[in-house]
Amino acid sequence: FLPPTRHIDEPAIFIGPLFNHFGHFLLESLSRIGYAKTHPELPIIWFHETSYTPWQKEILQLLDIHNRAIFVTEPTSFSQVYLPQMGFIPWQKMEPEHFETLACVAPAPMIAGKKCWISRSFLDKNVKKRSGYLLNENRLEERLIEAGWEIYHPQHHSIQEQLQYFSSCERIAGIQGSAFHLL
Repeated sequence: FLPPTRHIDEPAIFIGPLFNHFGHFLLESLSRIGYAKTHPELPIIWFHETSYTPWQKEILQLLDIHNRAIFVTEPTSFSQVYLPQMGFIPWQKMEPEHFETLACVAPAPMIAGKKCWISRSFLDKNVKKRSGYLLNENRLEERLIEAGWEIYHPQHHSIQEQLQYFSSCERIAGIQGSAFHLL
């Protein structure tokens, strides 16, 4: 271990890694966030990144999380750290309290027959190479449109808009990916 080069003399909540990948942020970075919501007076500790992205700020605002953030970028000691249990562990558990923390936006009324294809066709080519994509997705989308489906590119909409849109759909389909985590 390296000796600390920074000391913070106040209690804080350890949240964990701040991932800038959408799906990992939703599933892993937020796994301890419920404790922060019930203790807004305490700062929260993140590591791995040095600031929030705009969409992370929007999600935290929707979750009503306003705790001051401490981004750990060097060996740091704290006078007191709270380490809440994880409310979500992939493939293992989802605590009811964690679900309640995340289920913070009232859904839009569902529109009968509304079908949505979550498209990956406008993703950056580097993202497609890392995350997978459907060859000739544009041709599939043309057929889906003919069959009455709407093509939706979530990255072009705010988180709030995505939540309202998705909740208004009777059917949602697409290639497996992080966009489904928001649901």
